Amino acid sequence: MNETAQFWRNWIQGWQRCRHILNLEYFNGGCCFELRDGRREKEWLLFDPAQLAAVLPRVSHRDYLCISGIDARFSLPQGWKPMMLADMMVNEQLYAMQPKSVPENVVVDYVRSAEHCRITFKSEQGEIMCRGQVGYYNGFAVFDRINTDLAYRRQGWGSMMMNLLSQEALLNGVKTGLLCASEQGKLLYLSLGWRSIGQYLRIVRNDYTRD
Repeated sequence: MNETAQFWRNWIQGWQRCRHILNLEYFNGGCCFELRDGRREKEWLLFDPAQLAAVLPRVSHRDYLCISGIDARFSLPQGWKPMMLADMMVNEQLYAMQPKSVPENVVVDYVRSAEHCRITFKSEQGEIMCRGQVGYYNGFAVFDRINTDLAYRRQGWGSMMMNLLSQEALLNGVKTGLLCASEQGKLLYLSLGWRSIGQYLRIVRNDYTRD
């Protein structure tokens, strides 16, 4: 199994512990699942573009299609449009991140289970400053929904959140992290010791509609 396929197979299971995923199905060269979030009916993940022609007829006008292993030679199929370009990122050394203390005037809420942890930073006035979560599977920690409120960006809260989530992973015996990063988030993760193993492109049909 190549690095991209291994990434997705572990990522999807950790992500499943963070979000409500239904009907996960593996097929030759990828997988698909349902995520009842009002944005898509199904999401399709291709480990490489080789199976694209076989999968395209199965993807509806309400689905997302993510294609890994793309390069400069890749061209969009006719009748499709791009939505997002993102990176698959890995950190095999979560233990290298030194623990940090959150300022005393910040409230830190934890929601923990054996498979998942969600953390929220709140101001003294109760405003949500930053959120994040992590799910554990097969020795991997999948980081998800790391989001800082617009008013609190560029103040180090994203780094602080990644630090606390990494400590949670380590407490659960997990030393390797996985995440999918937007172009904006990628710079933060690179500065924290993560590496990109490649990019994927999310596309939709030209007649794409949400529920």
